[in-house]
Amino acid sequence: MRKLSDLTQIYFKVDGSPLIIPPRYEELWNEIVFKIHRFITCIACTQDGKSLTTGSAVALKAPSSDYKFIIVAPSNNKADIIMSYIREFIVDAPILAYQLELDPYETYDRLRRNRSKWNLNFKKRGAIETLSVQSSRINSSIESAMGKGGEIVILDEGAMVTDQTWSTIFRMIAGKKKERTQIIKLGNPFYRNHLYRHSVDPRWHQIRINYRNSIADRIAGYHGYDDEVIEMAKDELLFDILFDNLFPPEEAYDRLGYQQAITSEMLESFYISESQFIPQAERTRRRLGIDQASGGDYSTIVYRDDYSSKILFIERLSDEIVFANKIINYAREYEILPSNCFLDIVNNHALLSYLHNPPLRFFATGINVGSMSEKKREEKNKEIETHEKDRRSQHVMKYDSLKAEATEKEIKWLKKGGKLIQHSGWKELLYASKFKVIGDEVLFFISKVDLKKLGFHSPDCHEGLMLTFAQDAPIPQFKATGEIRSTQRKLKGF
Repeated sequence: MRKLSDLTQIYFKVDGSPLIIPPRYEELWNEIVFKIHRFITCIACTQDGKSLTTGSAVALKAPSSDYKFIIVAPSNNKADIIMSYIREFIVDAPILAYQLELDPYETYDRLRRNRSKWNLNFKKRGAIETLSVQSSRINSSIESAMGKGGEIVILDEGAMVTDQTWSTIFRMIAGKKKERTQIIKLGNPFYRNHLYRHSVDPRWHQIRINYRNSIADRIAGYHGYDDEVIEMAKDELLFDILFDNLFPPEEAYDRLGYQQAITSEMLESFYISESQFIPQAERTRRRLGIDQASGGDYSTIVYRDDYSSKILFIERLSDEIVFANKIINYAREYEILPSNCFLDIVNNHALLSYLHNPPLRFFATGINVGSMSEKKREEKNKEIETHEKDRRSQHVMKYDSLKAEATEKEIKWLKKGGKLIQHSGWKELLYASKFKVIGDEVLFFISKVDLKKLGFHSPDCHEGLMLTFAQDAPIPQFKATGEIRSTQRKLKGF
């Protein structure tokens, strides 16, 4: 028996093939097209098809009705994911494209490519509009939401929208007739905010789609996750949230809203004894991470290869000359290339200068791991999107800084089997691994300022290990005067 969702196979194509709605998404498609329930939460896996399904349902419904759809998302980029599907589907289906009200100068082909086209109007008075409510700009987000009025509101990435902004979004349907209004929340369970509350509220209809449903559909012949890929993804930091759709337990948050990536039980499983430690035979895989003391902190030197890591040195030592000689001695002892010795360039200019200049001429690698400004982060995120062939087809985590990216790799390395030579300094990982996901899915690890608010000292051993996971880094080249010239170099390794 054919279903109405089979209409997508008649009207829409993806990569040249008819669009088939897999069984796990038929309920969401039907809710949008037929308005079965008024309030719906749909918590589904990342990059599994919820945006595609939503876009196809809205593209079929809006041109043939007089409903006004508002698609709300935490950023313009997120809002355009669904809207770009809608534009493509409508333009490619003549019976739907005919219903469009186009500006005199606009063509179908131009509309398909126009990513700045945030609204569509139709001859039967239906409309589709997008709204970005960036959490980093809370006041302007609220003003944006208050100026809109819609009958069917689709909130994408709902957990990334603050409770304050959500309360204003909910206001959009106020004053509208009950039978003409609907709110659908889509997303992953990042936070226990309004999305969590409504996911357990009996007044809201619940749709749950996890990776098991996706694998089952793939086995049945539909689009879905590859079980081999899922097995690999289980090592990812956010697997429970992005694939298994589990909200973090309430006790997982500290008073500043951070979650802990490494627990005490995990840390115990990472340890091996000194007698079990054998440096990797391939010397080019050996690295040193170096963190020099400042403001009463500890100076640390951490060894790492592909299999294990060891704290070699940890003392309150701020003398660059003495510390530089210790670095060189450990590099010689463990036969580590100078370029595989990593320091944070922001806090260690004097130390790097002393190492690079005569008489030492030890060319360690300087890395700027500091947090990005909001402007710099936006530029980096645009660069990511520019270089992706199709960002809608894969989940790409963004980072607050190079430090955040390296820290995530450090955690993944440990979870995949990396070992730590037992040392009390590794207890820092319990609090240095605290993280948040902010804004447009930007991964942010706890800052030293917030660590102090929670009563923790600087995680110097973690900093040393983290530095061994950096990839792209400006490498300072010092003249005899100590003046810095930075060049960009791609580092090999993880």
